[in-house]
Amino acid sequence: MKIKRIIVTFLIGVLIAFQSTAFAQSLKNNTLSSGAFEAEFHFDVFYSIVDCDGTKTLLITAFNESGAKTEVGFDLEFVDALGNKQTFQVPIFKSKMSEMFQTTCESDQNSFLKFAVNKEFDFKSIAGSIKFYSK
Repeated sequence: MKIKRIIVTFLIGVLIAFQSTAFAQSLKNNTLSSGAFEAEFHFDVFYSIVDCDGTKTLLITAFNESGAKTEVGFDLEFVDALGNKQTFQVPIFKSKMSEMFQTTCESDQNSFLKFAVNKEFDFKSIAGSIKFYSK
């Protein structure tokens, strides 16, 4: 009985690892740019600009690492070598310590972290900057 449980657990682990790897590879193939920022108060922002079914889209993940600030917003600005510039404003939202907010191409969950990106950007020369604000 124990051997059967170990085998089933192993197979489930392999299946989960395979699906995660396939999803990450799919995202990697569609990623035009990505990066990360961390506020002094340990609030992390990760971004990827991806092709979501033909639309260049900014997907943001926000992670409140420390819980030092529970109401945080930020402006994320991108510029490229051609002079294109676009700013994305994420309004102040509440989060607890270790809470993570993510969005994907397929989901409207946390849609305040998902934006259409100017398709004229030169994604090879794009650079991002961030300004955090909190209550």
